[in-house]
Amino acid sequence: MLDFVIFAVTFVVTLIIAVIYLYPTSRKTTTVPGLEASNQETGNVPDIERAGSLQEFLVDLHGQYGSIASFWIGQKLVVSVASPKLFKEQQAVFDRPVELMRLFRPLFGSSSIPFTNKADGRTRRTKYDKVFTRSAFKNSYAIFHKVSADLSTKWSTMPDEQHIPLTQHMLALSFKILMWTLVGDYFKDDKKLLEFRKNFDVCWSITEESLLAESFPEEGSQQFKRFSQVLSWALYFLATHPDVQQKLVKEISTALGESEVNENNVDKLRYLRQVLDETLRCSALSPWSARVQDFDTELEGHKIPKNTPVIHALGVVLQGDTWWAEPNKFDPDRFSSENTKSRPLLAFSPFGFAGKRTCPGAQLAYLEATSVLVTLLRQHKVKMVEGLVINPVYGIVTHPGDEIWITVEKRK
Repeated sequence: MLDFVIFAVTFVVTLIIAVIYLYPTSRKTTTVPGLEASNQETGNVPDIERAGSLQEFLVDLHGQYGSIASFWIGQKLVVSVASPKLFKEQQAVFDRPVELMRLFRPLFGSSSIPFTNKADGRTRRTKYDKVFTRSAFKNSYAIFHKVSADLSTKWSTMPDEQHIPLTQHMLALSFKILMWTLVGDYFKDDKKLLEFRKNFDVCWSITEESLLAESFPEEGSQQFKRFSQVLSWALYFLATHPDVQQKLVKEISTALGESEVNENNVDKLRYLRQVLDETLRCSALSPWSARVQDFDTELEGHKIPKNTPVIHALGVVLQGDTWWAEPNKFDPDRFSSENTKSRPLLAFSPFGFAGKRTCPGAQLAYLEATSVLVTLLRQHKVKMVEGLVINPVYGIVTHPGDEIWITVEKRK
């Protein structure tokens, strides 16, 4: 009888240990509400796949559980936050959860800034910030204008009703601008530029296609993709909102006259900046970021165990109705001086916000996009090809699901 009791106790203890090991939900060490793992090996990755993307999964997750929620990537507990208040509590956190970015090592390199934390990461980021400033790019306006003017001239040779693949043109334009600006004259040779672009696209597509099977992405060295998609989405929204386009063209004429955009007059284009901000909000261009701390912390009264990745659900906040009336409507007036005062600063965080690790190229993206839009819209009225429905695809950077076909009409 004693042998049976010993056997029974041993069996029960072994079973409990097995359950704890195999099923990550049973090891949950936080009171944050959220999902239990739907798969013992991959956690909630199947649920992310069914949702279509991490962004769409997070919209559903926070819709169900509120501004703080949890889920599982494999056997790793992940917490997600989606409110300006909780963003503020994470504002000083610098380190990124490197284990969730392992898929990017072949593309960026393990010694790149996305994989660098602690003192080394802060030191390197400080050096980057000294380079990515507005004053550092004051001599780059000539490049912005030259590349944009070349495309404008190309458009001018096309018949008014010719269908133009907008995304394709913006990708080529932005790639050329960024390579000239950040690398130098080597990429003035179109053959070298095209060869590099081809290799880059192959590496990027392979990485993006593998995301759901491995992990999920975090913000990093994605400046090219961000900039090109900002332009694609901005021109898409302008083409579908001719009243906004006309108002913007009027501002360009009034603020600049015949002058090109430069470091002395760029701030006069206030409505153009509102258009870009509303483009970033509506597109949720970079839907999330993530941080981690190597000690136990607390968020909204919940214990967050050390080394738990905390997702910042930027896109959920940008496209939610808490801070944005009619969130699916494109309305640049949301970003007027008066309307901006009525909401928390961190409600609009399209490039992240935490630990001085917002996208270092954010200012560069604004300056480049401003120059390109001024050059193109001065010469051309942009229109959508009738009957097209464009839906977003939320990946590393949100991009249109299909090519955006436009026509252009020469302005008189």
